[in-house]
Amino acid sequence: MGMCALNSKLKPMNLDLKEEFMVHLVFASLPKEFATFVVNYNSQPEKWNMKKAIGMCAQEEDRLKKQNGGSINFVHNNKKRPFHVASSPRSKDKAPMPQKYQQQRPPAQDECFHCHDKGHRKADCPGYLMMIMAKNGIPFDKDYAKK
Repeated sequence: MGMCALNSKLKPMNLDLKEEFMVHLVFASLPKEFATFVVNYNSQPEKWNMKKAIGMCAQEEDRLKKQNGGSINFVHNNKKRPFHVASSPRSKDKAPMPQKYQQQRPPAQDECFHCHDKGHRKADCPGYLMMIMAKNGIPFDKDYAKK
């Protein structure tokens, strides 16, 4: 189908290829799974036009899919992970604390990670912006939004 589209783009420039040559190019570009299909075409005395070649290729593709049972993407990871990762010998003796005894800090809403003020985030923090701009050599203007 792609070759037909390319050939149709060449027609306005009077560079289009003959249909017999296009069929030959199509058969030459088929993958190795279509080898018996190409041999069967070459053994026939009748030569196909592009429409018939496309239809027969589609039928052969469907037949190959049914024969092989479709396709499956298989991903295999050779890395083996240990069940228990011990950072120190003492960690084997201690079990993790139950979650109800661990300190739980409620997530802060709109708390700046830079200055820890509430009401804005780090990306909007004036102190953080001044620090970044000073690193890059850009003067900070407080009244920029008003201009």
